[in-house]
Amino acid sequence: MAEVIETNVAYISFIEGGIIKVDGKTDAHIELEDMDENYAVFKKLVKDKKAPFLVSFGINASITTEARENFANKQRSQIKKAEAFVVKQLHHRLIASFHINHFKPAIPTKVFNSEEEAKLWLMQFV
Repeated sequence: MAEVIETNVAYISFIEGGIIKVDGKTDAHIELEDMDENYAVFKKLVKDKKAPFLVSFGINASITTEARENFANKQRSQIKKAEAFVVKQLHHRLIASFHINHFKPAIPTKVFNSEEEAKLWLMQFV
């Protein structure tokens, strides 16, 4: 079983295919400091390479405007091959869609209803 690293707002691990999985915690309120903590874990995991990312929003999780803008920072894209968002709640779908349409990520980015669909899509980037 893969090592799972716990941060203030997420559980982060490598899964099959070298995909980095980010499971957001239930009721997490994501602030800029949390983004920095997660990014440090990502850098440690990928080292000098890039990886596909599977991000699953935590139930009832929220994010500050500052953290959301940081998420769109082009520097964060430098460690990612692609990013799949798995959403279970309408407001998370709206946030993910806004991110894609407004910030226009430099990497392939897509929203999914299930982790299985997201993994299947991400496998083309491994």
